Amino acid sequence: MRHLIAFSLAAGLALATTLATFPEQAQAAANHGLNAGQINKIRSLGLKVVVPGYLPAGFKLSKFDSGMDEMGNDQKSPYYHIAYVGPKNQSFYLCGGETCSWGADNEGAQSRKTLNHALFSRLTLFRYVFENRVSYNTAHEMSLKAGGKYEYGSPDNPESGQSALPEAENVKVLNGLRLL
Repeated sequence: MRHLIAFSLAAGLALATTLATFPEQAQAAANHGLNAGQINKIRSLGLKVVVPGYLPAGFKLSKFDSGMDEMGNDQKSPYYHIAYVGPKNQSFYLCGGETCSWGADNEGAQSRKTLNHALFSRLTLFRYVFENRVSYNTAHEMSLKAGGKYEYGSPDNPESGQSALPEAENVKVLNGLRLL
């Protein structure tokens, strides 16, 4: 019995030490869903890692992709793309890098909401309505103060069966973005 208690205490101490030594791994499991390898991959591309600090209830990381994107003239640009899906098939994504672009035209937006955020010099959420489907996107209005271009979107996509978050939830996700 003493050995079992001693082993349990040692295992608990080892876990606590691991979580204290590697806080990003603990953070990943508890919040944004990226693991240490994915975070390191983004950093190895020379990009700053921006992740959601707030996820709507039931949302989980559904996609991670990173690499070098073709820009033309034999030039490549680093990027990363993370996407989240919730229990009602609502979704949103965040993309970092020079080539991130949903292709939205800011002039076609039905409304805009400018947010004040400590990380970004510009952060505007645009609302689009097309064929009775509502989508949200930051288009080209999301520049990190520390350098770097990012894009956030929550599209209504009938082909994938995913729908946009309500505007209030999009604002919560955007206000919760943080830099690792």
